[in-house]
Amino acid sequence: INTPTKSMPAQGREYLQYFQAGLTRGGASKAESFSQAQRTLTPSLIDEYNLTNLPKSSFQVHHKAALKAIMGIFDGLDFDSPVFRDVSRVMLKEMPGIGLGNQADNLRGIIGAVGDAGTPHHLVHKYYNKILGKKGNGRAFFTDEVLERMNVDRKFRLDKAKELARIIVNSEEVVDQATKLWELGFSTKKRFKNFDAL
Repeated sequence: INTPTKSMPAQGREYLQYFQAGLTRGGASKAESFSQAQRTLTPSLIDEYNLTNLPKSSFQVHHKAALKAIMGIFDGLDFDSPVFRDVSRVMLKEMPGIGLGNQADNLRGIIGAVGDAGTPHHLVHKYYNKILGKKGNGRAFFTDEVLERMNVDRKFRLDKAKELARIIVNSEEVVDQATKLWELGFSTKKRFKNFDAL
């Protein structure tokens, strides 16, 4: 992401995108280009939901596993260390079809900017804020006590990775349900025919 946010500079987000994605066995990054994902995933949303009157900038790419909110699971770990790989493996197993960082499976086109009230993007970040911590920083989940114990207890860290993965899966359900409502109300392809459908 090239645009800084109030909560995290662009460089910080770019770092997390590549750090969390990890490496292939051959040592290549598993991360995809975020700007390429924007060019690929957003145009069809802009066309399909042009009845919303949202600006084009409100059709964005969303990290299913929110970068900042989940970073605590990697606290104290060296990049691509054995424990780092174990954490990634456990999480990916618990959340089929969802990736980490800028892995292709972690990127999806989404309706709304985070500040567009009532949009799927807004709602999923409200969910993350409620479950993981205000401003999506993960601190409600990764308390000081949790971070301290994770750094001395590998099994505890892996258990927290499973728990975090379930939260991420639930966040995708929030997006899917919210998007279905937007499809019924605003999609040029799936206009609802009657109020029973709505």
